[in-house]
Amino acid sequence: MEDNKEVFEKRIGTTLRNKWTLERLLGVGGMASVYVAVHKIGRREAIKILHPDAARSNEMRARFEQEAHAVNQLGHPGVVEIRDIDTTEDGSPFLVMELLEGEPLSDRAQRLGTIPVDEMLRLVDELLDVLAVAHGQGIIHRDIKLDNLFVCDDGRLKVLDFGIAHMRMGASTSPRTRFGAKLGTAPYMPPEQVKGLPIDGRADLFAVGATMFRLLAKRRIHEANSEPELLMLMATTPAPALASVAPETPREVCLIVDRALAFDKRRRYPDAHTMQDDVRAVRRGEPPRYAEARLAEGDAPDELPSENLFVAAPDLADRPTVVPARPAAPAPPESPGPNSSNQRADGLRTAVTVPDAASPRVARTIVMDEPQNAAISPMPKPAGHTTVPETAPMKRTSRATSVLAIVALLVLAVAGAGLGWTLRGEAGSAPKAPSPGASPNPAP
Repeated sequence: MEDNKEVFEKRIGTTLRNKWTLERLLGVGGMASVYVAVHKIGRREAIKILHPDAARSNEMRARFEQEAHAVNQLGHPGVVEIRDIDTTEDGSPFLVMELLEGEPLSDRAQRLGTIPVDEMLRLVDELLDVLAVAHGQGIIHRDIKLDNLFVCDDGRLKVLDFGIAHMRMGASTSPRTRFGAKLGTAPYMPPEQVKGLPIDGRADLFAVGATMFRLLAKRRIHEANSEPELLMLMATTPAPALASVAPETPREVCLIVDRALAFDKRRRYPDAHTMQDDVRAVRRGEPPRYAEARLAEGDAPDELPSENLFVAAPDLADRPTVVPARPAAPAPPESPGPNSSNQRADGLRTAVTVPDAASPRVARTIVMDEPQNAAISPMPKPAGHTTVPETAPMKRTSRATSVLAIVALLVLAVAGAGLGWTLRGEAGSAPKAPSPGASPNPAP
């Protein structure tokens, strides 16, 4: 999409609906572009315009509008405010959004080299506060990751991109995922989401754990030599214990991350509030009560479920766990991190399209990689290990890897009933977080 950046720059200087003058281009994603705009009364906002090609799809228009519905339904200060929705003179829908000053967490981690544990816990605390409200209203984000977490100059966290959120029937309009829809980013997706099984709020909690793991270990949960191999690992292999790859991490933090990343969703935190309680306890210098109690009961988060991995098992109730009552004390105050005005450089993503076993005419698409600028200095790898680059295209592999790829595709094809479908073979690139000063990312 960057190759066509000049096309989107042609809008600069034009006026939408005789009110909004587009001042400069902030970023271009697979489905939309984001501009700084000035209202005729002088107010500055961010405007997100759906690309003309995407605007011709009713599904994409509905998905674009869903972001506005989801965000406004939440009404939480930790999400970007959407102030208006309209259509350009040439027929492309656009959103008028709060203009943010700061940087995505991916850029911040890359610029600083690391995110201090105390700062990370504060940001996770704020993130879980947003997710607790969202889940309470039947909204599952489905794409929590570094690029969708924006750190404002005053230190506050904003959660971006509710464009692919799953909304409970009756909560609001929730279009089916079809043409060009993006279903998440593979390194952050729990196994049930990769396999197309029903998901709930615990899928977002897994992604929170994967985000913490990425920051602390400076690597993804699973490293692979090919995209299909990564999918297979996410679908079948528990995450390694954080202490095994980042031994310098405090034990209490490891307990939280490992519990959030439990392979079996019934072993994860039951809800965002419970995980937030543990995060706040650690911030106060206390042990994470829930994670400690579950571990004391012998409930190891890395145990595989006894049911068939590729069949939706009944969601059994968790065993009762006795933990102290939620502390009444509020989260400890933290001073905001240093300001930044780094310019963002968008990266590329790779998508794998998996055929539907029930109908060879349709397929589903999973975004494989994070953007290049989400990369954090990786840990040294053992000799002979080749990690799939964040932006690498599919490469020719050995015969053994090819066999594994075929197995992965066949397995995922059989399991694809609930994940959402696309009527053509490849979706656009994954959602991208905005440049500093941007509102939500360009892709809905």
